[in-house]
Amino acid sequence: MNIFQEYLASNIKLTRKRKRLTQMQLADSCETSTNYIGIIETAKRFPSVDMLEKIANALELKPQELFAEPKVNFTSNTKKDRIISDIINILDRELE
Repeated sequence: MNIFQEYLASNIKLTRKRKRLTQMQLADSCETSTNYIGIIETAKRFPSVDMLEKIANALELKPQELFAEPKVNFTSNTKKDRIISDIINILDRELE
């Protein structure tokens, strides 16, 4: 696995969670399976260019944002961690 694949997996998962989307909802928006989204989010497969475009559109991101260094990467899924992650992401956007 390379750094781009790691960043991609983290950014998709973090953005999906920040937008409170399930893997199923993202998969439906991208016309693919929930299983495939899970495989991408765990960096087991690298999606095609067409799928990258669908994912970026569904997450309301520019395609290049999928490959940026993730700002926050909490492995815990507690409410506190999600709130902290959201606050840091908001501050990062405001300071750019």
